[in-house]
Amino acid sequence: MNVTKVKFPYRKINIFNKISFIHFKIEVLNLFCNNKKINFILMLYITRKEHFSSSHKLENPDLSKEKNEEVFGKCSNFHGHNYYIEVTLAGTPDPESNYVMDLKLLKKIIHEEILDKVDHKYLNDVEMFNGIIPTTENMTVKFWEILKDKVKRNNVSLYSVKLYETEKNYVEYRGE
Repeated sequence: MNVTKVKFPYRKINIFNKISFIHFKIEVLNLFCNNKKINFILMLYITRKEHFSSSHKLENPDLSKEKNEEVFGKCSNFHGHNYYIEVTLAGTPDPESNYVMDLKLLKKIIHEEILDKVDHKYLNDVEMFNGIIPTTENMTVKFWEILKDKVKRNNVSLYSVKLYETEKNYVEYRGE
């Protein structure tokens, strides 16, 4: 009886560069079958982290002033945050460049589609939040909706958007 041996190595690589923080998680499966070696790259994740400052007021127009104060507390008053956004893509390397996506391109998309519209702005007056209470939850979902089609390529798609309102509080959305 012939027995074929199967090897399953696992590799994890962290890469840091000057432009941005990149976390590549590489999972490689080597499968030997009928004397053929087949390499599968399962998935890589790349993340671009950016910063912006904005102000807002949490207020539901359908509620009274007293009820808004009860629901949102001191956040019902005008205030601001220094937000951090992390945009993570999942994909496989492009055969020519070996990039999942060029991070300079991802940076450009984030700046043009999000940061240029919200940095140093009063979020309640920003067009993308018309009819939406600009909570961190709503902002994260809206950023996902904006970025999803902009970053989509044959080999890559949007995996998650993480928005930090403070160092201790953040929301992550994965389109689910």
